[in-house]
Amino acid sequence: AHSLGLDSMISAYDFEAMDIAVESGTSCLKIATANIVNIPLIRHAAQSNLPIIFDTGKSTIAEIHNAVECAIKWGKGGFMINHSPDGHPALPEDHNLLIIDTYRKIFDCPIGIADHYVGEEMLYAATALGYDLLEKPVCLDPETADVDSPWAMRLDRIGIVKKKVSECCVARGKTFREKKY
Repeated sequence: AHSLGLDSMISAYDFEAMDIAVESGTSCLKIATANIVNIPLIRHAAQSNLPIIFDTGKSTIAEIHNAVECAIKWGKGGFMINHSPDGHPALPEDHNLLIIDTYRKIFDCPIGIADHYVGEEMLYAATALGYDLLEKPVCLDPETADVDSPWAMRLDRIGIVKKKVSECCVARGKTFREKKY
């Protein structure tokens, strides 16, 4: 990831894995959906002073709020809410991409998406809506037997998708129209 100019994040499910992730130079730590209520693990992550990404999954707003409060209390690295649509793989109707508006009103932080769609279209839609982080599993060959493979993007597509996402960012434009002469 670093050689491609991308940041890395690591989901760690216990203290030891979290410490290894920090030592490896990860850019941030991800708290998986299953651990969003694991306050000791969130406190440990926050004490690393790395940014924390909270994967929401089917979490309630109250559960997300409690996790965020813990990160603010125990750390200085900041945090991000990562919307995780229902389904693995997720169908278009399961994405509920407009939840970004709700998260932005409640939490003062960047909002990301964990893309579990078979294809790249949700990355472009999320970019157009202003999501700050796009998470997509990658693999050498989606036909392999890995658990994330059905919705993984081929590694050799990263450059193409990164260019298209950049173009989508530019196309979003501004909230006003400049007068041109």
